Amino acid sequence: MSNKINLPLLETERLFLAPWTTEFAKEMKINKVIDTNSREWAMVPKEDFGKRKIKTIGSIALHLNMSDGELSAGADYLLAEEYRNSNLCEEALNKVIHYAFVGLKAKTFFIKDKKITMTRDDFSKKHNYPDSLYEQDIYRINYIDGNANDYANSINYQAQPNEYQCGQACVAMLAGVTPAEVADIMYEEYGTCDEDINKALDYYKIPHSNIRKPFFPNIILPDICIVSMQLPGYGHWSLYYKGKFYDPEFGLLDKCPENAEICYYWEIN
Repeated sequence: MSNKINLPLLETERLFLAPWTTEFAKEMKINKVIDTNSREWAMVPKEDFGKRKIKTIGSIALHLNMSDGELSAGADYLLAEEYRNSNLCEEALNKVIHYAFVGLKAKTFFIKDKKITMTRDDFSKKHNYPDSLYEQDIYRINYIDGNANDYANSINYQAQPNEYQCGQACVAMLAGVTPAEVADIMYEEYGTCDEDINKALDYYKIPHSNIRKPFFPNIILPDICIVSMQLPGYGHWSLYYKGKFYDPEFGLLDKCPENAEICYYWEIN
């Protein structure tokens, strides 16, 4: 396994676990050495994810070791004093354990502070998670080793027909219809909101996450998602598909449009 690992955004009942950056250290007012190969998440309360200033209450680090072709994993964590009795560490730790066993196919997991070692068999029996289900999990294994995805041409690019219908064009590319048809489904010919996008995805029976998720620095976007961006003077929707932005306004791009800030994304399952 490569030392360079792009950690995914993880989600629990009350937290987002976001790949760690130095900005999070500034927010927590602590000194942390951030290695470029760091395998660490920041704990961000969901109640604060929509705010412009991200509140970080702790961190959880993943430790990996490969021996004789088998991967073992472990974790340690740091939590702000006022949250010590909230069970948030346990909530975050359970998600990281799930990621290690299901996403990384680890054979064992070690929790240093609790002096506990768990095997993959222990995990499977506890959660009734047989091997036959592991391959169906949503984790992107091809990102974990830092390998780039090759994008396919199964989605045909469509430009927005006017300055307002970027959201309609994104849904149209997924559904294989025209932006005009999507506008009719939405009953909206101009700008679109979250509710409009959600309604159209439901209409075309396109499976998607129930809520939009916040975009944090260093997050690897899901293979397919509709991205909410902010450009100077206006909001904008773009379709991301396996390493490419199918942007209704700016064309097919290898990176985010210039001067655009990604705010949220809807994951397409």
